[in-house]
Amino acid sequence: MVELKRTGDVYNMIAVYHTPALADADYAPVKVLLNVLSNNPSGYLYKALIETQIGSSVFAYSQVLHDPGFAGIYFDVPKDKNYDVARKAFIESLNNIPKTNYTDADVKRGKSANMKQIENTVNNTIGLAISLTEYIGSGDYRLWFLMRDRMEQVTTAD
Repeated sequence: MVELKRTGDVYNMIAVYHTPALADADYAPVKVLLNVLSNNPSGYLYKALIETQIGSSVFAYSQVLHDPGFAGIYFDVPKDKNYDVARKAFIESLNNIPKTNYTDADVKRGKSANMKQIENTVNNTIGLAISLTEYIGSGDYRLWFLMRDRMEQVTTAD
């Protein structure tokens, strides 16, 4: 655990997990899982941490990298909330991730959100060009299309 104290109105907590490289077949299921966990309002972490009014926001992000990298799960807590209670709830919620039985509906929602993001990127020429440069930096522009295809094929078992 690393703790950085600074002035401000919000406590920021971040959990970082090792993820596979972009070209790995397991990368798409990780992206779906991150959405299933943090999506507003159906995400498991969202329900556990935001709906209970322990914190103000939760989101998850995974970088597009050539090599194995990390996914960050970010949790914001207003300064007027109890830091220790929030930290404990965050850690407990994270520890429940591997114990949770995710449903086909969860995976469908996660895939749909990711596919909508892909569709929005395709419909924005500048956004697509920028996205392709990230994939070029990860090894090859064709990884963008591979990711799109793999995203469509993610199953609950994945």
